[in-house]
Amino acid sequence: LAGHVGDSRIYKIDYDVQQLTRDHSWVAQEVAMGRMTAHQAAIDTRQNIILKCMGAEPEVEPDVFEGRIREKTVFVLCTDGFWHHVDAREWIRQFSPAVIKEEKHLAENLYFMAEQVKQRGESDNITAIAIDVF
Repeated sequence: LAGHVGDSRIYKIDYDVQQLTRDHSWVAQEVAMGRMTAHQAAIDTRQNIILKCMGAEPEVEPDVFEGRIREKTVFVLCTDGFWHHVDAREWIRQFSPAVIKEEKHLAENLYFMAEQVKQRGESDNITAIAIDVF
């Protein structure tokens, strides 16, 4: 069971990568409605407009979802400062269960990717946590 608001994300990585959450941003809404492409959203100056987030209203209704957790799966929970500059190949290369042999590899790879996104020019908050299910 997971709950989510805002533009932080939860990714599920096994031998593929899947974004489990839906961004609550204006550009994500425009993409979902077919008025903007994902590429346009990625470069749009309004991508920082968040439609649902903690603290903006006295109460917020999170998206809640549940599912089965399979063995040999890694979940990464991260802010937009982390995921902005990470592509699908990197998620798999850094967090696939085939790569993560020990718990320390998760921490090392999270740190490595945080440094990579900083070098790529990220200036937003960079926060991430990884959970492995083995």
